[in-house]
Amino acid sequence: FKELADYSENRNYFLRWNHTQDPKARPNTSFSANVNVGSSKAFRSNINNNLNDFVSSTFNSGIAYGKSWDGKPYSVSINANHSQNTQSKSFSVSLPNASFNLARVFLPLGLLKDKAQVKEKWFEKIGFSSSSNFNNQLNTFEPMVRFDNMPYLLKNFKNGINHNASLSTSFKALNLSINPSISYNEKWYFDRLHHFNTTEGAYGSETERGFYRIHQYQFNLSFSTQLYGMFTARKGKISAIRHMMSPSASFFYRPEFDYNQTFTT
Repeated sequence: FKELADYSENRNYFLRWNHTQDPKARPNTSFSANVNVGSSKAFRSNINNNLNDFVSSTFNSGIAYGKSWDGKPYSVSINANHSQNTQSKSFSVSLPNASFNLARVFLPLGLLKDKAQVKEKWFEKIGFSSSSNFNNQLNTFEPMVRFDNMPYLLKNFKNGINHNASLSTSFKALNLSINPSISYNEKWYFDRLHHFNTTEGAYGSETERGFYRIHQYQFNLSFSTQLYGMFTARKGKISAIRHMMSPSASFFYRPEFDYNQTFTT
């Protein structure tokens, strides 16, 4: 009642959304949602009558969409995630996260082989796979999450793109199974944290906007084989013992990459 001395107004909200798509509805497409988000005061007010929500301090949400194509090696997925703590008032959101994945495909080097050839050569087994992931994340506090504060929120999103690609094959030589592979990773950033020394000798840093990239690559090589043996026993009911050993060895090489800048994401 407005006439009472302790009268106050609060604007609280709580949103819960659960959705699961029937796989038969749209083949090769998936969509799901499990949303639990609200203001901290809503969990202690009359609009929330769920006991589990009342005693909980952490709430999480997730929305995911996926798409694939029949007979195609690639797929796309997009998702959004949210996490908040009603005690510390921390609020994190990832929106959107997107990924493009290319399953392992064999390079068309088989076109070079002789038509009369039956056995595949090692270079005809070279497979290529790749993935690209975009992440856009914000870490803030609940009081900052307001529509009138949207310019500040958009400015403080941290984002980047991560690319991975690999070439691999396998073949046998001298009774050895040999598996060489090359992997490449590249990251794209849209801001970085630049460290510097001020004229007074103090240490400082500043965020620089732009497009920046770092990369690294690695070569892997593994060997394995199987050795069989037979031990003949001349006494007792056991006439012989057959044994097998599977020795293996692996090697990798990755150059050291030295970057002078520290990236913020």
